[in-house]
Amino acid sequence: MSWIQKLVETYDACVGRPQFADRPLVPIDHAEQNAHIEITIDENGNFLRAAIVQKEPTLIPVTEKSAGRTSGAVAHPLSDKIRYVAKGFSSSHHQLYLKQIGDWSESSNNSTLRAIQKYVKLGTVADDLVRVGIMTKLDDGSWKKSWSREELNDAPLAKLLPADAKTSERDQGDAFVRWRVEIPGKLDSAVWKDLDLQRDWSEFNRKNQTSRGLCLSSGCLAPLAEIHPKRLRHAGDGAKLISSNDTNGFTFRGRFFDASEAYGLSSTDTQKAHNALRWLITRQGAKNGDQVIIAWSVQSLDAPPVLVDGRDFLHNAEEAAGEAREAAYDGDAGRHFALCLRKAIAGYKQKLDASAEIVVMGLDSATPGRMAILFYRELKEAEFLIRLEHWHTSLAWLQSMGKDRYFIGAPTPRDIVEACYGRQAEGKSGENLRKTTQERLLSCIVDGRPLPRDLVQSAIRRAVNRAVIGHWEFERNLGVACSLYRAAHPKESYSMSLDESRTSRDYLYGRLLALADSIEGLALNVAQVERDTNAARLMQRFADHPYSTWRTLELQLTPYIAQLRSSRAAALRRRQSLIDAVYALFETSGAESTFLDNRPLSGEFLLGFHSQREALKPRKDNSNDAEPKAAPEEGKNL
Repeated sequence: MSWIQKLVETYDACVGRPQFADRPLVPIDHAEQNAHIEITIDENGNFLRAAIVQKEPTLIPVTEKSAGRTSGAVAHPLSDKIRYVAKGFSSSHHQLYLKQIGDWSESSNNSTLRAIQKYVKLGTVADDLVRVGIMTKLDDGSWKKSWSREELNDAPLAKLLPADAKTSERDQGDAFVRWRVEIPGKLDSAVWKDLDLQRDWSEFNRKNQTSRGLCLSSGCLAPLAEIHPKRLRHAGDGAKLISSNDTNGFTFRGRFFDASEAYGLSSTDTQKAHNALRWLITRQGAKNGDQVIIAWSVQSLDAPPVLVDGRDFLHNAEEAAGEAREAAYDGDAGRHFALCLRKAIAGYKQKLDASAEIVVMGLDSATPGRMAILFYRELKEAEFLIRLEHWHTSLAWLQSMGKDRYFIGAPTPRDIVEACYGRQAEGKSGENLRKTTQERLLSCIVDGRPLPRDLVQSAIRRAVNRAVIGHWEFERNLGVACSLYRAAHPKESYSMSLDESRTSRDYLYGRLLALADSIEGLALNVAQVERDTNAARLMQRFADHPYSTWRTLELQLTPYIAQLRSSRAAALRRRQSLIDAVYALFETSGAESTFLDNRPLSGEFLLGFHSQREALKPRKDNSNDAEPKAAPEEGKNL
């Protein structure tokens, strides 16, 4: 029950706070519902007008049963669907609504409530809505359910209602009604904003809760909840975190007499916990289909984001501190990113209390009615920041996520999933793969666990398969693969800049491939020819058989070298001298050099390739931009 306690603490700490006035927490005994129709009446219950609203979130009073209702008939006490509010749709539903609002009105002197009750009892709600053109009846007096595409343009209410998956019919009885009551001297007629009415309902609802038991969250005797809220992730979410519908007792046989012995929870605590969770998901949840990840500080909510890349992490820190990022030095080998990251972490440390607790929680549902907590951690602020800093530092690399997204930092978990699996992770069929992989990466971020080896190898395999993917997909995969390999081998202390002193065979072969790619790319650019270089085409083969493939590439460079001698002699000499320097760095053992080793290369060669390629680009003494410019496409715009 610790997750419930943390959410209750969050609710108590944040409810009614002015900084959350734009998106306040839902009060106890209330819920938010998207409204379709707004009916305005006067203080005597006379109809004035009605209007269609575009599914606007509206605060409504609810009972425990109505808040968790599914297919059963249970009425909300004030605002509800037309089938409950209006006479002429369903007699049983309407009678439940009249009973609910009648019981409340008898114990209250609220003039707004009594005006609504008086109007509903007249039984003219549906007729009034037909008369003003909001609802539609057929000539035989039945309610219209089918509209053609052309007719929908003149039926604004029908356009807002969901269509049945089989029949495509739209039930007007599903339209949700909210109220306005115009009373002389009262400035705001919006019933959903009436604080006096909200307090009046809460007092009435509490009086009707008679069953009491031990709340396992607070440890006190209190009215226990029998039905727990739903609609946590969105308005149509029917999955519940806490549920018991075993009326025959098979689940509890031999263990408990009833469900309350297994999870007794007071009505107040379950509403606070679920309202806080729903509010946090809307405010700062990271969604991946039905999977939701949230991180928050119990005391202040201002926890650093978890599932963002290095660029957005720094941007969020700057917004929180109200400061602008200093300009980056072009070709600074990531030192600017490291300084900005330390500054961001220090800023969070100052803003958060040293004793603050950070909660990271992941939710998902396997079925439409059941939700599970797939990830839950409680950490101290200092420990959480250390692990976030380690993640963003260890995976820092030059990333190219598109023409307008080029930065130094860690990729997002979603970018890692796409770089590792490509089209397998796309669409509905790849949803489970995305969820599972993101859950594994979340444990690496929050718990500090090593990266899964299969993800690292998968990212490397897809990065070297350059010939079958587009340019920008290759650039993204290359940056992500370098990040993962670097983080998976911390003892090697790989630098983001070119390490000209590193003599490992794989790193040096990566440099050779980048130089061959650059020579041919430069020649193609001079000749204004747009095609992939031979180095790009043979990258997969080069990774498997570096020595034999290099001999092929070296021969294929001959015509391009001859071409560049007359047009780009200085650039050619620089690249040829670099190739000679790389040759000299291969280690020699006896009569044999590691250069002759034709075994497959590890992911380290991608680091050498990427670093050498970046080192060949022209640099400015200082850049006015906060981030480096996007890499040109080899062989096209070098």
